[in-house]
Amino acid sequence: MKKNIIASFIIIIISLIFLQVGVLPNYSQYKRLHSQWKINQQTLQDKQQYYSQLFTLEQKLDSYQTSVAKISSALPISPDAPDIYQFIQAKASENGLIVRSLGGLSFGKSAESNMGTISFGGTAEGSYESLTNFLKVVERSSRLINVKVVRLQTRESKGEQATTITGPQYALSFEAHYFQGI
Repeated sequence: MKKNIIASFIIIIISLIFLQVGVLPNYSQYKRLHSQWKINQQTLQDKQQYYSQLFTLEQKLDSYQTSVAKISSALPISPDAPDIYQFIQAKASENGLIVRSLGGLSFGKSAESNMGTISFGGTAEGSYESLTNFLKVVERSSRLINVKVVRLQTRESKGEQATTITGPQYALSFEAHYFQGI
């Protein structure tokens, strides 16, 4: 009977040593890997939710595509002076004005917003009706262009005969807006 007690005691000690050496390190590694897996699973769920929200926002933006295009044409990203000059010249000629000069370009930037301005001036010649039509077209255009000043000038031609007025000439001052970016 003493042998059975000693054998039982030896088996218990061997079991405890096996448990200490073989099972407990693996169990602690299992617990560490399981907690890491839970963290990774939560991260994956967060990323899936984030991408789902991005996809929903992309669909909303796609539904506003025409509005975004209008804003993009009204507020170009860069201060493209040749485009603005071409726009002014095209609209003036469509309405019967002859653009004699465009120039005096200056740039301004707003400190509190991402908007910039381009100021420039020019002279045009034509009838009063052509001028009013031109101003209406510029006002209704998708570009944010303001006509700041319109002055009527008369041009006189001097020749051998008496001084004659050849037609009204207008001094115009414009201000166009653009988006500076972030």
